[in-house]
Amino acid sequence: MGKGIIIGNTGGTYSEDVTAAKADILEGKSTITSDSNDEVVQGTMPLLMANSDMINVMKAYPRVDQWGMGGVIDSASMGRGLIVALRPEDGKRYALDSNNVFVFIPLADLRAENIRSDKNIGGVQGNIQVIGKIGVAPGNGWFNNEYMFILNIPQGIYEAQGESWAPELRVPIGKVREILGILAHKIAADENIAGVQGSLAVWNVTDSGYGDMLYAWANQGHYVDHPVVGRGIVVRVPNNFVIRNANWVYLAEPDLVASNIRAGVNMFGVQGEMVDYGTGRAAFYNATFDGALLSGVAHADREIFMGEVYAIGNMSFSSRYFSSISNPDKHKFLGILDGGLRFSLKAQGDTKYSEVPVAVFFDHSVNLTPFRKIRIGGKFLSGSYRKQTNKNDLSNATFGIVAISKKNVTKNVTAQRYAYSIDLNNNYNSVHVSFQDGAQDDKEYEGGRLTGQQLWAEIDVSGINEQCYMFAYAQATSFYPMSAEVVINHIEFIN
Repeated sequence: MGKGIIIGNTGGTYSEDVTAAKADILEGKSTITSDSNDEVVQGTMPLLMANSDMINVMKAYPRVDQWGMGGVIDSASMGRGLIVALRPEDGKRYALDSNNVFVFIPLADLRAENIRSDKNIGGVQGNIQVIGKIGVAPGNGWFNNEYMFILNIPQGIYEAQGESWAPELRVPIGKVREILGILAHKIAADENIAGVQGSLAVWNVTDSGYGDMLYAWANQGHYVDHPVVGRGIVVRVPNNFVIRNANWVYLAEPDLVASNIRAGVNMFGVQGEMVDYGTGRAAFYNATFDGALLSGVAHADREIFMGEVYAIGNMSFSSRYFSSISNPDKHKFLGILDGGLRFSLKAQGDTKYSEVPVAVFFDHSVNLTPFRKIRIGGKFLSGSYRKQTNKNDLSNATFGIVAISKKNVTKNVTAQRYAYSIDLNNNYNSVHVSFQDGAQDDKEYEGGRLTGQQLWAEIDVSGINEQCYMFAYAQATSFYPMSAEVVINHIEFIN
């Protein structure tokens, strides 16, 4: 600044007399400043105008340093607070417009829902509930097959409230049991899950079984024809029971033995040994039994006597008794001779009534259920007969086979005989198939008309579906002496 001499009483202000610099003077205003060299100059201080969409509100200055428009800061004496940037980091001065009253800093998260309810920040009262032990609410939930979702957890801040306690969610045990399906009727009676004692009954080998096998319920089981896989066996098992310590179910069947199963058939691991009686066959021919349907004749140590027998068949058959001994000097069974079961017959002519027929009993009964017919073959090897007249009593010989239902026969044993009594009631069934030859005229003795011929006869047994005793018999009757020799050489069962 230049020096000069002031003449007179002129007065004045010079740059050295002021402290304000151009930067301290608002833009658009002029004055002498400390840095204007005694000249009037324009100020350089910018005027900050309202620059927001709010009246009398100016945005905080956007600094370029780490503070930006401002932020949270901690004071050693006053604690935490918020600072707002008023000017840039280079220290320039700004003038504030008279209309600006507030400085604005954006804080989008400064809302009640973001502040706990026991705090007020910047005049905003928080509404986040603060929850401790007392405030724990019951939960609810459901499954989505992977996670269990818990509902009804109150929104809020969970804290220990001065105790050593971590936040927790409490769901009533009853609700957990309900959600998880832990119900007594779904749990075995010998189990306890989540405090629930099961009520589902237990089926175990301790109470009803042996080893690892359970006994079929009430020992019940039967065959069934399944519409898809065919015939099989089912056993009874109880519904709504839990099985314990068992791998198998056992059903008692004492008849499941080899002798009751057809030969060639394996039933549940048991190989059958019983010859198939259901197959039609000749059970006796060429003086030989097949060993299946018929295996031989009974060899008794005493008389075998069969009580009164009625039978239907291919010819008339009066009520008769039968004996393995009969009249030894008249009727005899000679054994297996001449190709078959051989009988010898005589009648002395001293009575018009037939003698008790001689019979040979087969050694076991036969089930006639599978069969439709019995067919026999036989021969009169010889015969000599004579009638008193051609109009009165016969002179003849008869022989054949008789079958009688086993259920109608009762065996009584004495020292002299095995006596079979017959019950003619109780759905009595008996059939016979027989041959007969004899005299036709009242002249001298005549030979039999059928002597030497192979004879055949059959009877329908389709109505007899049961086990039957069978025997072969022969008898003769005449007013005059007669004789006949006969043989049964073929017995066949036809399906």
